[in-house]
Amino acid sequence: MTASASPASSPFAHVWAWSRGREGTCAVLLVAGVATFLTSFNTLPPVALGAITAIWAALVVYFAGSRSGKGGLTALSILIKSGTIALIILVVVDPTSPIGPTNGLDWIPLGALNAGSGLWFLSLIQRRAQ
Repeated sequence: MTASASPASSPFAHVWAWSRGREGTCAVLLVAGVATFLTSFNTLPPVALGAITAIWAALVVYFAGSRSGKGGLTALSILIKSGTIALIILVVVDPTSPIGPTNGLDWIPLGALNAGSGLWFLSLIQRRAQ
């Protein structure tokens, strides 16, 4: 994109249209979500893993710039927190399960994903407090 081109005329207009205040949170959710899928769910068939990862990325990018983004990102954040609880229970109940974090390094992307959802909840609390 040249300096004179408008972001709205770019083929990547949806990326440039991310609402202010959501950029950092959505970037963390996008990257950490993809990393979590690739580490914690790497035993899924590649087609299924690719589809789930693509859907996740599409949802985060869509909610980052849409008017319904506030509710959508809140729903994704609730899904992240409840999914993390489910993965913790799975690891405690069945430590040999191929689904979920299998070693210490697999917990890092999951922790980053939870940090992203925590950032989103923090932004909601800060807006409400103003």
